Amino acid sequence: SMAFRKIVAAASVLGIGGVSWAVAKKNRERIIESNGDRDPVSFALRAARSLISNARFAVFVTIDQKGFPHARVIDPLSPNSNIDDIWIGTNRFTRKVAHISQNPRTALIYFDLSSMGFTYMSGLCSLHEDKQLKEEKFTSEWWLFYPEGPLGPRFALIRFVPERLEVVSPLHKLAAGLNSWRPIALVRGSDALGKWALEASPPDDLVQKLRNGLNEDGK
Repeated sequence: SMAFRKIVAAASVLGIGGVSWAVAKKNRERIIESNGDRDPVSFALRAARSLISNARFAVFVTIDQKGFPHARVIDPLSPNSNIDDIWIGTNRFTRKVAHISQNPRTALIYFDLSSMGFTYMSGLCSLHEDKQLKEEKFTSEWWLFYPEGPLGPRFALIRFVPERLEVVSPLHKLAAGLNSWRPIALVRGSDALGKWALEASPPDDLVQKLRNGLNEDGK
């Protein structure tokens, strides 16, 4: 069936099963040349933004006082082009708010079923009480859940700032490692602007896949 063929095709790019070896070989054969004028970080961010937009919903993970993770599906706001932060609206009486108050270390993962791709981010969360900011971020859809509005007693605004980002995208030919299944990863740089940079020592086959994607995408 079409669905089965789609899963097999995605599995080959994701690095699942022996079929990944043939795909990796084919990708290597497609290499034209190294394109020094194309930015691999921007390419990976663009792939991640595409997945975020297509998925829309994300799984948000917090840590409780005993060190156990808690996960729930949320509908966060879309990030900017650099994925500097992601804003989340929620009920201040939920467990996630209590967890963040005790431990700001959190994670978000978006999965796009249509392309079988995902992006994972880990970072720090903080609660924001600025009235102007809450009114600015409040969406029309949220009135259903918070009829008292953005300045009511229940609405809370969370800012998630990612420090690490991983992306696997069959559409962009960004695959996990053949043996380790480790995806392409970006981390925040040490400069004051907090710029994204490729992980210091990613597996060679991941770097090659990123270059393949740049060569074939050409944007």
